[in-house]
Order: sequence, then C-alpha cells, then structure tokens
Amino acid sequence: MVLVILVALAVIALVGYLLQEIRRPANYPPGPRWLPFVGNTPELRRLARSIGGQHLAFETLSEQYRSPVIGLKLGREYVVVALQHAAVREVHSKEVFDGRPNNFFIRLRTMGTRLGVTCTDGPFWAEHRNFVTRHLRQAGYGRQPMQLQIQNELNELTDIIRDLKEEPVWPGSLLPTSVINVLWTFTTGSRIPRNDERLTRLLQLLQSRSKAFDMSGGILSQL
Repeated sequence: MVLVILVALAVIALVGYLLQEIRRPANYPPGPRWLPFVGNTPELRRLARSIGGQHLAFETLSEQYRSPVIGLKLGREYVVVALQHAAVREVHSKEVFDGRPNNFFIRLRTMGTRLGVTCTDGPFWAEHRNFVTRHLRQAGYGRQPMQLQIQNELNELTDIIRDLKEEPVWPGSLLPTSVINVLWTFTTGSRIPRNDERLTRLLQLLQSRSKAFDMSGGILSQL
C-alpha cells in the first residue's frame, strides 16, 4: 500500500513537472508549442536544415505566427527572437534589453565566470566599458591618428580592388585584414602584411568558427 502511494505521488509530481515544463510564461510572444526538456530545439533544427539556415527558420516562424517577435524555448532557456526593422530597432534602443547570456559557452571563454565587455552587463559591464574606452582614447581612438590609419587601409583596399580589373571578388577575403590592421596598429604600433601566413590562418579559423556558430547558443548552452 505504501509503495502504491509513493508511486502515485511520484507520477503526480512528474506530471506536474512536465506540465510546468511546457507552460508558456504570461505575456510571452507567440510561437510554437515546445516539448519538455528539449523545448523547440529539435523542431528548429529540422526546419533550419530543410530551408537552408536558422535565420530562415526564424523568418518562417514569424510569418506562420504573424508576429515580428516570436517566443521559443531552446532546451532550458527561454528565447525571444525579434525580426523586422521596427522590432529590432526597439530591442537595440532600450536598456531593458541590454542583458547578455549566461550560459556554458559564455562562461567557458572566461574560466567558468563572466568577464570582459561583450559578455557582461549591468554595473560590471559599465565599469569595464569605461575602462576600455578611456584607454583606447589615450591610444588615439576617435582622433586624427586613427582616422589616418583607417584612410591608409582604405587606400590600400581600393588599390587592390582596382588591380583586380573588374574581376569578381568576395569582400570577406579583403575587409577583415583591413579591420584587424587598424586595431593591431593601435595596440602594437606595427602593421601585419596582407600575405602573412599567420594572419591568413587566423582569418580562416575565425571564418570556420563563424560558420559553426549556433545563433541559439547550441545544445550545451541550453542544458
């Protein structure tokens, strides 16, 4: 008898937990129903593979639910996706949306915690941002030396494009080197030649990382 009661209580607790897992929060944006534990992750991955990308999957869901803002649950994380100019502009212009993710990959980058400027928020972020901008200004950020360096890189870039004699060119193979050299010159006082094998390898690794990056954070981040 006691065993039956314990099993019944366990079943009731499990059902209650599963119902809580699939319940949508109040005032949550429209979107598909999700499964316990995994949320919308399997559905989103299937849709992204079938139509050619996660961004297209988000657009499809936006059209399906007739809303520029859709609400999902990916693993354990609630995720709100904003599409269309007005919605994206509102997200980028209001301080309430300034929070940064706090997941596995964010903490992995900084030894199990949250550090830096791009992965933090609140007073900690404000303090570090002020520190970075103050020292960048001392190095010439926003001043004439920086403008001259940008102009030099731009002149070289236009010369390269001109030498191609109207042949097709992928901008992604030219622009990153110019951007890196502007920053590198300010931090080290020297410039990296475009034919430097180390720079080429670095850009290849960054490109591979970008292709492998999951905009939703990846499965480990959603656990």
